[in-house]
Amino acid sequence: MTVKHLVLALLPLVLSPLSACIGTGPENQPPLVSIIQPGAGEAFVVGDTVTLVAEASDDDGIVTSVSFYVEERLLGTDDAVPYTVTWNTAGTERLYSSISAVAQDDQGAYGDDVLRVRTDWVYEPPEQIADGWQTASLEDVEVDPGPLVQLINTLRSRESHRVHGIVLVRHGLLVFEHYFSGLTHPTWGEEPVTFDRETAHVLSSVTKSFTATLLGIAIDRGFISSVDDTVFDFYPELADLNTGRKRGITLRHLITMSSGLEWNESSATLGDPSNHLTALIRRAMNTSQDLIRFILEKPMVADPGTWFNYSGGNTNVVGNVIQRASGTRLDRFADEYLFEPLGIETSWWWLLRPDFVYASGDLALVPRDMAKFGQLFLQNGSWNGEQLVSQEWVGLSAEPVFLFSPPDWSLSYGFIGYSHGWWPNEASYGAGAFSASGWGGQQIVVMPEFEMVAALTGGSYWDAPSMTTHQIMQYVLEAVQ
Repeated sequence: MTVKHLVLALLPLVLSPLSACIGTGPENQPPLVSIIQPGAGEAFVVGDTVTLVAEASDDDGIVTSVSFYVEERLLGTDDAVPYTVTWNTAGTERLYSSISAVAQDDQGAYGDDVLRVRTDWVYEPPEQIADGWQTASLEDVEVDPGPLVQLINTLRSRESHRVHGIVLVRHGLLVFEHYFSGLTHPTWGEEPVTFDRETAHVLSSVTKSFTATLLGIAIDRGFISSVDDTVFDFYPELADLNTGRKRGITLRHLITMSSGLEWNESSATLGDPSNHLTALIRRAMNTSQDLIRFILEKPMVADPGTWFNYSGGNTNVVGNVIQRASGTRLDRFADEYLFEPLGIETSWWWLLRPDFVYASGDLALVPRDMAKFGQLFLQNGSWNGEQLVSQEWVGLSAEPVFLFSPPDWSLSYGFIGYSHGWWPNEASYGAGAFSASGWGGQQIVVMPEFEMVAALTGGSYWDAPSMTTHQIMQYVLEAVQ
């Protein structure tokens, strides 16, 4: 990047919120700050090193120092004329930054002004590191950088967009990644963090697509004979529940959210005890009661296979079945048969109990590893010459079992239906496209028509985002078409 010189035009007596932090001497006039303005409309590029220069004086001709701030964060203080500090704009997350200079004399008097400075983001290929990805530029894979640059600068112009990360892969090459600051997932306490390629991100219900994949792997490896095995085959101790329509519930019904069991986690908010997912988690954390019984004892409200009802309960039963059938806890099963072959070294699952993995949500991975999972499905389940999950199972992911009709909540995310743990959306993202999706803006989009994978993370947990994942994907499609 280049080095730029920026001379601030700071007018006297224009006070900023910083003024209250310094105070004014009661008998002195505030010092005057006199600076030559930069060229009209001058802008910089993220990564530039900018030199800020100020001149200041007061009635006594005594100015002890000038302090410079970027977005009210102290950049530095200089006590010699000309008052100077450098600002490296690398990592600047806003399109326009507020630069303040505050002059102070020995009586504590001050004068200040604020200048808005534009710093445009420019694309650079992702850094090559030892994580199994080969990186390349967008131009190498015939993707236009323009719409993606516009996307990032549009997000940078919005105070609270809540996007945390965007990673793109095309033709098996990692060609784009960008990260922002935000708050961690509520499970991790909603703590402020600057996300980057090494920051694990909680994936919310994207986890369901991983659990569905682990089911396919368990079937491929003979731990489970068929996706059409009935659920009570694995729970003989729950024979008292295996009556009526419940006799027909299979693993396929569970993984396609069509068990017919009553389950409400959509109309009641998280934290509301009437939300069945909240009730499951509280039961796990505060009692020793059987969690699988809690799910399977729910009354039947439809015949198995006839009605789609979004249910984390169904997915948690599947995760527990895999654990029972394999004799390996679900997270360790994932490590052995999925993550280690993919070269995924860091993962985190929420253990509701020491022997019960939360299979429907809150797996955490770094975004580059999210993209590996999507790439595995783009490659029909093959990775480095090894078939990790069968092509047949991958095919089920893009084949809608239930088609949605407008107006449906999922249409705003580009979904056309639900399959075996994934959301088909070829009408939005090309032939055969399907997505893993989770609360807060987490998504992995597999786009066979464009030989492309997108991994998105976000923090819109309680409030609507200023840009949805579906809107972000419109920039991606514009860049690739």
